[in-house]
Amino acid sequence: MISKNDIKETFSGMRFGVQPEVVDKFFAVADISGDGQINFEEFYHLFERVLKDAMRYVVLSKSL
Repeated sequence: MISKNDIKETFSGMRFGVQPEVVDKFFAVADISGDGQINFEEFYHLFERVLKDAMRYVVLSKSL
């Protein structure tokens, strides 16, 4: 399980300088069940969306 604090620590450790509101929004999108934790299935769905968006960006940028 991943907590909101885990996300904050990860972003901080990566030196992203992410604002608390961004972490809250990220968590709201990822925590589908609303239990305050991100489980494997929720993480998988989030990661899948990120990959699809990234691939769409790559395809569109190559067509320009």
